[in-house]
Amino acid sequence: MPFLDSALSSRWLVLAISLPYSLFCLRLWTQGHAPSFHRLPWTAHHHYLIQALYLPFLVLACGSILQWVAGRGLAVSPRGLPAALALGILVGLVVPDWIVYESRGFSALGPLMRFTGPALLFCSWALCAYLFKQSTGSNALQAMTRTGLGLLAQAPLAALFIR
Repeated sequence: MPFLDSALSSRWLVLAISLPYSLFCLRLWTQGHAPSFHRLPWTAHHHYLIQALYLPFLVLACGSILQWVAGRGLAVSPRGLPAALALGILVGLVVPDWIVYESRGFSALGPLMRFTGPALLFCSWALCAYLFKQSTGSNALQAMTRTGLGLLAQAPLAALFIR
């Protein structure tokens, strides 16, 4: 389906899927929260505000790295991996974090990471591997391996800037 292929590879779709994460960061900032671990050149107090501004573009960059690494050496380029990564972040991390934040408060987010971290990885990897397999005609093992390598390649950038 050409429309679906076009939509999945659209940068605008990635930015739109990333928008709820930015809104959540703004919510944390307006409530006066700061990350417990901070290693970037701005103050921890303003971290969530600044993160809200760059986050959609960071997700797009990470998704592009993922797609580039996963598609290296293939005759048919994989499609939709940045959108799949963004959707995995939304489902595996943002939605559970926001629900827990609203019901139990900021202090519950740290312990929740033991669950949302693996959920984020599972959701992103499963969605990316599925789209990779569908768009390239590869087998499941190749799709899992290549998208796994792509996820590893983008992880340092994401880990540095996302809190």
